[in-house]
Amino acid sequence: MSKGEKLKWTIFIGGVTATLIIIIFFNMFFEFPITKGDMENELIEHKDELTLVAEFLELNNYHKVYITSTDKYGTMFAKNENDEIGRMENITDDVISETISMFFNEYGYSVITKENNAVFFQKWSDKDSGRGIAFSLSGDEPRNESLTKLVQIDKTDWYYYEEDES
Repeated sequence: MSKGEKLKWTIFIGGVTATLIIIIFFNMFFEFPITKGDMENELIEHKDELTLVAEFLELNNYHKVYITSTDKYGTMFAKNENDEIGRMENITDDVISETISMFFNEYGYSVITKENNAVFFQKWSDKDSGRGIAFSLSGDEPRNESLTKLVQIDKTDWYYYEEDES
């Protein structure tokens, strides 16, 4: 192999290596927003667990519930309709606590909320917006003042949603 050919191969391999490093670096620090297709796959893969948590939140007596990945294991912020200020409550069902923990630690969800007529499972967010899947508790379209997009999944009570807080 001549010096010119060696140089071409060296430049080619260096370019490929640099490209791979940039792609790996970008994927480590930047998360791409999820899509409706991503959430349809999540529903197929985790429907039993999603339904279990949604039904638990539907049956509790709280008007609003907010659970985040940073909350203490087995707790939720809950508020009754007449309360001005909510409070932290223990989730006394160990199966529900463990399932919620799996959503946060293994499946990559960040927030689970019960609000108005739906339970929202947020899978992706940035500073101002979020995306995920919602379960309608009433059979009607989920309501939330931040929703910017809502698409029913497979003619069920499950919806892909996008929201914007700004």
